[in-house]
Amino acid sequence: MVCIVRESEEWMRPRRQMGGRWRRFRIKLPPSFPSPSPSLPKTREEEEEERRMATGWLRGVVKEVSSGDSVVVVSSGCSSHEQIPPNCQALRQEKRLILSGIMAPRLGRRDGSTNEEPGAWSSRENLRRALVGQGVVFRVDDVIKGKNLEFGTVFDSQNNNAALLQVSAGLARAKDGKSDLAHQLKQAEEAARNKGLGIWTFGENSSGKERKQNPRRKVLGVGDGDGCVTAQSLVDRSKLRNRMRYGCVVESVGNPHVLRVLVKPTDSEKQKREFVQATVFLCGVACPLVQRRQQEGQETQGTEAFGVRSKVFVENLVLSRDCEVCFEELDKFGNVYASVYTPQGESVAELLLREGLAKVLDWSGRMLPSLASSKQRQAEKAAKARKANLWHDYVPSAGVSEDAGGEMKCIVTEVVSGDTVVLLSLKDRSERRVHLSSLRAPRMPTRGNNNQGEPWAEEAKEVLRQKIVGKEVTARIEYERKVPLGGGGQQGGGDQQQQQQMRTLSFASISYEERQGGSPK
Repeated sequence: MVCIVRESEEWMRPRRQMGGRWRRFRIKLPPSFPSPSPSLPKTREEEEEERRMATGWLRGVVKEVSSGDSVVVVSSGCSSHEQIPPNCQALRQEKRLILSGIMAPRLGRRDGSTNEEPGAWSSRENLRRALVGQGVVFRVDDVIKGKNLEFGTVFDSQNNNAALLQVSAGLARAKDGKSDLAHQLKQAEEAARNKGLGIWTFGENSSGKERKQNPRRKVLGVGDGDGCVTAQSLVDRSKLRNRMRYGCVVESVGNPHVLRVLVKPTDSEKQKREFVQATVFLCGVACPLVQRRQQEGQETQGTEAFGVRSKVFVENLVLSRDCEVCFEELDKFGNVYASVYTPQGESVAELLLREGLAKVLDWSGRMLPSLASSKQRQAEKAAKARKANLWHDYVPSAGVSEDAGGEMKCIVTEVVSGDTVVLLSLKDRSERRVHLSSLRAPRMPTRGNNNQGEPWAEEAKEVLRQKIVGKEVTARIEYERKVPLGGGGQQGGGDQQQQQQMRTLSFASISYEERQGGSPK
């Protein structure tokens, strides 16, 4: 007896950590093998699953839309980052399908070697907004093995044929064929042509005035050559407009904190239809690496733990979705550091930290405003408390204060410098010296040496003194840091003496209420 072992919804489940081929299995059963027990009838879901698998229909989630007739589908069984093993070394298995029966306008190549056909961008955007992130049912209709191309039929969650939707909107052409689907596509194309929808606006009957009002899309790169914009100009665009966010579409995700974005023109620039494609690094975070640069003479290094899970998390958040980007700064190598926000307005870096899939990177975090940097640290602390993902084996050090992350009511008794104050706790009447987090004021002159201080140190101290001295404030300890005391002590002590040579600095965010009833400062 021969039976077919039906596949579950994890139709692309790998054999070795998601690295094997997709296949169905045939098992030859011995004659003595007992038949299925009649006391365990199949459920309706199992029967529907069997019928669906017998006809070749599969379930998945659309990860990406690359053109008006091409989609990338991943298995429903590995669509969530929580389903990815921590030490997974291979990326998710996926299928790149070309919709059967239609042909959409071709997008231009990024290097400018091919021109973009009219309506290509609108066709891709229509399909992207309809399918990205949605559960679909699809079937592979044909495969061209020599070119590694797969053609298939895709139905969305409302049971609408994606190819028919594209043709009905006038954003794709129907191919010739004798099937019922080909006949439906031809009818939809004729209806769209009569209405002048989509690409049929640019037909032979369209006037030259219409073409002039709809120029072709132009994509600019980042660089110093012709047809490019400089990286510094991107940063200046955001800074001069008070950290303005620009609409963008995330085209790809390399490492979890490295994104390639396509920046859309603003409302005042829509007539030019000039887009900017840039590779940006998320500001303030460092994620486990999926792709590593191999040095000469060194062995190939694998993916870091939680790297694939972090990448899948970012892909599910922003890949092929309408997002916002704010360009922050450039590093010494000219790389662009930016803040990327999801369609819901949440920071991707903050969400990674909250999920425990990234760590705070201090030197790039200083590019952010103090409030954004503080939120990132709070998100990391929340992940540490839950021991989530990267922090699964986290053990708080003995030097971390119990008050870290909590708020306390205090009175400012002294202002030492422009970023250092002495607080009197209203709870236990104890005094504590704290430093304002995420900023550095000019240094005050010190006694006993030739340090004359830095310019504007006295002015910075006086401004802070007039603002908060003697007032009741709310202090939140953000983090603590151990530093040497007085440049070290005597040599040859012991562990106890070595411990005495260190001191702990507390960094906090301080807010207060204005006397006239204003908002907290």
